[in-house]
Amino acid sequence: MENEEFIKYFNKKDNFVSSSYDDELELGFPQDVAELYNKAKKEKDENKNFNLKKFFDQNKKDYFFNFLKTKKYKYKKPIKSKNPIYNFYYYGGLAVDCGTVTIADFFRGFHNIIYFDEFLKLSKEYYLKKDLNRENGFHSYTSIGDGLYPIFIGVDKFNKVNKIFIDFYTSCYFEYENRGALPPSKGSIFNSNFWEMQAYDVGYENFKKKNGISNFKREKIFELKINSNYISVSDSNRYRFETTKEVYKKFTDDFPEKDSLNYSVHPIIPVDNGSYSVYLHTFKDQKADDLSKDRKILVIEDIQGCFLNKDIKGRLIFQRKMQKSRFLKKIISEKETITKIDAIDLRESKKLSELESLKDIKILTLCNFFGGSKNFSKNFNKLKNLKRLYLLNSGLYLGKNNKFEIINKSTK
Repeated sequence: MENEEFIKYFNKKDNFVSSSYDDELELGFPQDVAELYNKAKKEKDENKNFNLKKFFDQNKKDYFFNFLKTKKYKYKKPIKSKNPIYNFYYYGGLAVDCGTVTIADFFRGFHNIIYFDEFLKLSKEYYLKKDLNRENGFHSYTSIGDGLYPIFIGVDKFNKVNKIFIDFYTSCYFEYENRGALPPSKGSIFNSNFWEMQAYDVGYENFKKKNGISNFKREKIFELKINSNYISVSDSNRYRFETTKEVYKKFTDDFPEKDSLNYSVHPIIPVDNGSYSVYLHTFKDQKADDLSKDRKILVIEDIQGCFLNKDIKGRLIFQRKMQKSRFLKKIISEKETITKIDAIDLRESKKLSELESLKDIKILTLCNFFGGSKNFSKNFNKLKNLKRLYLLNSGLYLGKNNKFEIINKSTK
C-alpha cells in the first residue's frame, strides 16, 4: 500500500504536513499520519479483505482533533471592545530560540513543522508569513534574534483583556514571569506600565511627542481566526512530535483548569471563537540605546472572552469568565489583618465596594487606584479595624476626617 493511497483519505489537497487546508477534519500532525499509516499497514498484512476507506472511517475519530467536535470553522467578524484600555501590565516573557514567533489557533493549523528557509522564501515585508492560501493556518513573524520578548496585556476597567502586545525591539531582561513587586504571602501587587501603554498603542499623541516617540505607523497584517477557544503564541510548535492524543494529554496535564490558564513561556490564551485583527506598530524611540532600530510591536486586538485575574497565590492568570480574585477570596476567608491589593484583584477597578469584605484588615496597601468619590469614603469607613492605609502609585481622594492613617508612597 503506497503512502499516497493512504493519505488521499484525509487530505483534500495532497499536502502531507498541512492541516490548514481541510475544513472538515482536524488534520495535520505528521505523527498522526505515521501512526495511522503503520496501523493500517499492519491490518492490511493480516487481513486479505482489508478495506482502506472503512479502516479510516473507523479510526479517524481518535485523530486530528476530531474529539473537539468542530465540524467547520464558523468565524465571527471582529467585535470591538466596549471599554478602552484602563491598565497595562507586563505579563511575562516569550521565549524564542529559533528566531521566529508564531501566532495561531492552538488546536488547528499550528501543528506543522516550520522551517526557517521557508520564511526567507515566502515572507514579505516585515518577514511576516501571511496567508499562503492557508485559510486556517498559522502566521509567523521572523528575522528576530533569540531571547526573551516581553508580552504586555491591556485591560479595561473590568480587567477584561482588550489587547495583547509583544515587543520585538530587543530581548528583555525581565524575569520570565511577572510575579509582582512584593512577596506573595502578603499580596503580589502589579504596577501598571503606563509608559508602554502610551508608547505602544494608538493615540496618546501628546505623550509620544514629549517622550521622543516619532514616526508611529500602524499596519494590519492578518486576521487571526480562532475556532478552538485558544490563541497560542510560541516560537516553534512544542507539540509537533506527538500525536493528537499525546498533545491533548500534555495540554490537560499542563493546564488542568482549561478555563483558567497560568503563565508559560509559550502562552496559551483562552478566548471566544472568532476573528481577531493583528497589527504591527512601528516607531522610533529617540531615547533608545540603538537609534538605528525601529521599535516593532505585534498587537492582537479586541480580545473577547478573556479576563486577567490572580490565583490563590497571587500570581497572574487568564480566565475565560469574570470571576472574583482567588487571592482576595483567600485573604477574606483566612481573616488576614495585613495585605496588599491592586486593581487586578477587583472586578471593576473604578469601584472599591469589594474591599468592604476585608473586615479584619488593620493595615492595607492599595496599588494602582485613582479617583475619588463619597462612595470611596463609605467603602473604607466600613472597615472598622483599619488603622493604616498605604496608597502606592495611586491617586485616591478619600476626603478628610478619616479614622485611619493615610500614607502615600511611590515606587517611581
